[in-house]
Amino acid sequence: MKRVMIIGCSGSGKSSLALKLGDKTGLPVVHMDQIYWKPKWVMRSDDSISELVSDAISRDTWIFDGNYSRNFNERASRSDTIVFLDIPRWLCLFRVTKRALSQLGKSRSDMADDCPERIDGAFWEFLKFIYNYPSNGRLKALKLLEEAPASASVFHLRSRGDVDKFLQSV
Repeated sequence: MKRVMIIGCSGSGKSSLALKLGDKTGLPVVHMDQIYWKPKWVMRSDDSISELVSDAISRDTWIFDGNYSRNFNERASRSDTIVFLDIPRWLCLFRVTKRALSQLGKSRSDMADDCPERIDGAFWEFLKFIYNYPSNGRLKALKLLEEAPASASVFHLRSRGDVDKFLQSV
């Protein structure tokens, strides 16, 4: 395990798993949210995102946490391990809401600088995105798993128990 791609719905535990896996393996962790966002919730251009992703995956070792399906195939082609956190929608919604409330006004370590948690119109749109994930993002993730390189180990984890077993097996 040298290049790990972790995908799943927001609130599924991608960043938490990436950090635990990084601690356990010593592999560097790359958070897609830090690539996607600039300070103050300003989204980078597609070209800038592509350049930063290409730079990150060109390295010999990494754990890449995050979605952004536009570069799924590029990341998957360099991955030796792909993990899909297919966690129930209600749990993802609960976790994101809990995180927003407990971290309100603070920026998370897996997020770009100066992107504090907030509850505003964008937050409600984010919850709507999570609610709709099973009918769009999940389908893209399942397709990625089906088309994963034969050389990659694929893990489809559906519960906290599955995640714990995966971590214990590493």
